[in-house]
Amino acid sequence: MEQNPNLALSPTPPPAPTGTVTGDQAKMLQRLNAVLARFEITIAEANELVVLQDYEIVVIADDSGSMRSAAAPAHMRQIGQPSPTRWDELKHTVSEMAELASCFDSSGIDIFFLNRSPLLGVKGSADASFASAFAALPTGSTPLTETVQRVAERVAGERPVLLFVMTDGMPNGGKDPFIKVMRELTGPNSTAKVRVQIMACTSEESEISWLNELDAELTGVDVTDDYFSERQEVLSAGRVAKFTRGDWCMKAMLGPVSSKFDGWDERHA
Repeated sequence: MEQNPNLALSPTPPPAPTGTVTGDQAKMLQRLNAVLARFEITIAEANELVVLQDYEIVVIADDSGSMRSAAAPAHMRQIGQPSPTRWDELKHTVSEMAELASCFDSSGIDIFFLNRSPLLGVKGSADASFASAFAALPTGSTPLTETVQRVAERVAGERPVLLFVMTDGMPNGGKDPFIKVMRELTGPNSTAKVRVQIMACTSEESEISWLNELDAELTGVDVTDDYFSERQEVLSAGRVAKFTRGDWCMKAMLGPVSSKFDGWDERHA
């Protein structure tokens, strides 16, 4: 039978997707699993973190004087036992975030402070600049609203931003200006591609109860209690038998972009 000349000229079709994991993907998965194990993260698997790859991760860290206070509530502190400060805990949390994020983004994360110069491209606590920035004790006031405005303008671009705001108190000028900025940044009429996770650095309700207004009103804003309060709530809800600090950090990172953890700190009906 004579061959159709048109068939000979037809381009070879591309191979069908096989689902094969590339070398780079395998390395990323291996690195993610190592980080999850090191920080004792049990509530999420490596593949659930892939969503973070779509975002530019940016941190605003409160370095005001009140961050020198003890992180744990008074009833959990014991004489003669180490009592890390809020600043110590914030440093540890940011280092976890940087190491997790650097698994996806080799450029690291950007960290902005309220009262000192920013750190750009941080990949973990091993970075010399990281250790240097956190060596100085926190001091000064809480210009949180102004910092959020400045950072939002600086990081605006094509890529969506996942903004983490870590604070332990009332911003300079009160809550209303801050809430207004959050509405402008994440409200239904906003053109900014920003999701915000506010992480409380204290269990003192008198200092951070106002954040509940934001959590209830804005879908683009998630609020996470301090580790000690969140741990008690999650365990009381009966979802897990153990909730490590790494789990707390992971829940906060995925909260604004994943529906899995919605209601994790609420009791089953």
